[in-house]
Amino acid sequence: MEEILSFEADRRAINITVNSFGTDLSKEERAKLYPNMGRLYPERTMALQRADDIEGVKVACDTVVEYRPFFEQTNQGGGMQKSLEDHFFETEAQLNKLAFLQQFHFAIVYAFVKLREQEIRYVPCLNWLMKEYHMDC
Repeated sequence: MEEILSFEADRRAINITVNSFGTDLSKEERAKLYPNMGRLYPERTMALQRADDIEGVKVACDTVVEYRPFFEQTNQGGGMQKSLEDHFFETEAQLNKLAFLQQFHFAIVYAFVKLREQEIRYVPCLNWLMKEYHMDC
C-alpha cells in the first residue's frame, strides 16, 4: 500500500507542477499544494517548486529511476508518442495489479476500486485480473 500511495503522491506533485506552468500560481503557493509524502518528498519536491519548465521537472525526478522513462519521448509501434499521463496510467495499473499478489492487507480493496475506475480505458492487467480470479464483472 505504501508503494501505491507514494506513487500517487509523486504523481500529484508532478501534475501540480506541470499544470501550474503559465498560470498565476506562484512558486510559494504551488509548494503548499504538494503532498507531504512520496518518493520525491522532501528534497525533490523542493526542486519541483523551483522548476520553471518541463526540463526542470525532469531534473527533479531524475533521482527516482522508475520516473526517468516518463520524461523521455518514446515512440510506440504506430509512431505515437506516449504522454506523461499515459506513463502514470500504466504505472498505476501495474502497481494496483501487484497488490493482488500479496495477502491480508487493505491495499487489495483500494487496488480493486482503482482498477475499476480505470476500466474506461483498455488496460491489459484488467484482462489478467479477470482471468486470474475468475471474476465476472
